[in-house]
Amino acid sequence: MPVLAQWFNALTPGRAWVMAVGIVILAIVVGGFRQLGKRRVPDEENRERVNRFFITAGVIVALLWTAAILFKNPGQFTLAFGAIGAGVAFAVQEVIASVAGWLTILLAQ
Repeated sequence: MPVLAQWFNALTPGRAWVMAVGIVILAIVVGGFRQLGKRRVPDEENRERVNRFFITAGVIVALLWTAAILFKNPGQFTLAFGAIGAGVAFAVQEVIASVAGWLTILLAQ
């Protein structure tokens, strides 16, 4: 809970304004890309995939934008993402080895 308290203490009206304006601009850009995808992609299934991709990318960028504004020290921000990346890499290590072994067996036949 102390981390959340630090984040909300760091949220001044100026930072809140910058965060809100950035998210609104991001929503407009993502909406434009979604409309472009609807017009340019003829296949219904691929159109839905493109739509989901832009929504997911928009949410990820919005979360990164919010986290970057809430962290006072950029070093903490990069340290947090580095630790998360190392944890994910360690957790997926066995899965990657299994897939590599499966590919080796598949291509050796």
